Amino acid sequence: MMKYKLSLAVFSWLLMAAQVATYGDWVVDERSNEATGTRTMSSKAGEYVESEGFRTLQSYFGLRCDVKGDSKNLIFIFGVDEPVAEPGSDITIVVKVDGDPPINITGKTFSGSDTTGYARYLSLMHRDLLDQLKAGNRATVQVRSPLSRFNYAVSLVGFTAANERILEMCRK
Repeated sequence: MMKYKLSLAVFSWLLMAAQVATYGDWVVDERSNEATGTRTMSSKAGEYVESEGFRTLQSYFGLRCDVKGDSKNLIFIFGVDEPVAEPGSDITIVVKVDGDPPINITGKTFSGSDTTGYARYLSLMHRDLLDQLKAGNRATVQVRSPLSRFNYAVSLVGFTAANERILEMCRK
């Protein structure tokens, strides 16, 4: 039985080709899933913790583009270290860049997670947020639901370079 699980894990890993790059404080991950025909590129930066010689991204904010055929989907993504809401629940992400006024975006936790989620890129307000992120040095992010609230800082060093290909990939 264990041999089968290992083979299945290796097979799944082979199906998902991944490339990772860093730009300043931002990590970019690009994946292609041959089985589903989906290509995904995401970026994230946030607060790190060090434990036993490893540096782990604890809370993050970023962008993700999913492409399948002619369908393109650009979303803001977040992750926190403790549950923010039940999977699939509504949340609010508040992003404040440097001295600019905060921008609220409505999103959800992912259906299989209570610590990560997204907000769809939909409006002119989101374009304003992207412009602020490109021009800024630091963002303060708040992820909140009726049950909890998380605040963390995100360095914007490398944001523009990290997200240039993502935004190009998702341009409609």
